[in-house]
Amino acid sequence: CISVVIDLSIARQATVHGEDYRFEPMCAVLLTEFLKLLVSLGLAAQRPSYLKDSTSNLTQKDVMWLVSAAAIFTVNNILLWWAIGQNDISTFAILRDTMVLWTALLWRGIFGVALGWTRLAAIWVVFMGLVLNQVQLWEQATWSLAPLLVLAMTCCNAFGSVVNELALKQHRTVDINLQNSVLYFTCIILTLLTLLLSKRWRDVYAHGFFHGFTRHTMFTVILQALAGLSVSRILKYADAVQKTVASCLRGPILVMVSPAVVNSIADMTTFFSAAIVASGCLMYLMQGPLAASKA
Repeated sequence: CISVVIDLSIARQATVHGEDYRFEPMCAVLLTEFLKLLVSLGLAAQRPSYLKDSTSNLTQKDVMWLVSAAAIFTVNNILLWWAIGQNDISTFAILRDTMVLWTALLWRGIFGVALGWTRLAAIWVVFMGLVLNQVQLWEQATWSLAPLLVLAMTCCNAFGSVVNELALKQHRTVDINLQNSVLYFTCIILTLLTLLLSKRWRDVYAHGFFHGFTRHTMFTVILQALAGLSVSRILKYADAVQKTVASCLRGPILVMVSPAVVNSIADMTTFFSAAIVASGCLMYLMQGPLAASKA
């Protein structure tokens, strides 16, 4: 539910032409990462003895995996705002669910775990729902390059989730709040570098960091921080594929509710494709979480 509200909130903040926002999206990303870092540091400080042991157990290899995940997530976080701004929210919602395909393949390649025929069949059902959604756009000759932003974002999210899961599970005894602190601090540094290397920093310098921010923007940032903190725990104690498939359920929900909130496609083909995606997600979730190979 939080993810659905976040997507609708971001969509509402896009301009009429869907080309830009009244504020700098990278500033929203920076604020989100800062809030997550602040919470993680606060939680870690609650158990000083555990934090001390976790710090000694945190290896250079662990840090490198977390930094790699942070680099990928930074790209994903920035792409999210532009992907929603450039696409119809219904199209975005269903295309974003291709994340399950990338995540499953990456999990299979990195952890070496067979998905099984039932999970593969469920992924195929999800894929057919995605294809159905795009067929109608091709028939109407309305296809554009904008959906490629969504596909790029989903690929980054899937890759980042699997790498982050690997980093979090390297040593299960290490405090997740310490691991998250390294992740979020790196995301802040990389987002700042991206802002500085682009020409957009001049506008931020001229108008101020919070220029264009509204209560709606702050609400979105807080929800994104809460969602990020929750997802890290799913990756630590479950797996990236199950997290991604569960996330796919927000696509069909978005398709159903978005016409009442923003201008969005609302026809039977879109609803039917969303229903197919939802059935595939439920089919996969019924199989339970995967177990990484110990070999």
